[in-house]
Amino acid sequence: MLYPYDVFKRWRKHEPAALHADEPEYHLEELALTTVAAEWLTRWQPIAMHRAILAGATPEQLSEAAGLSIRVVFGAAAALGGDSEDYMTVLACSADACSGPLKP
Repeated sequence: MLYPYDVFKRWRKHEPAALHADEPEYHLEELALTTVAAEWLTRWQPIAMHRAILAGATPEQLSEAAGLSIRVVFGAAAALGGDSEDYMTVLACSADACSGPLKP
């Protein structure tokens, strides 16, 4: 099993695909590495969004950084759930930004 940081390190060292045109193993490894990286980064995004909200980022900044609509950004950040004060802050900010509450 590879951990995410190991995946990124290994993928970063990959040579250009053109050097391995006739080596399916090379391309399969690259596919596996990028699949793991994409899955890990996608899972990490809501956490980064949540933290950015708590740090005071504006809805527009979040939307631009994520390349997503404000509603999608706040939906993802709110999906982390919880009953803490931080979670309530995210929900309140999302309601303001989205002109209505998001369901917890």
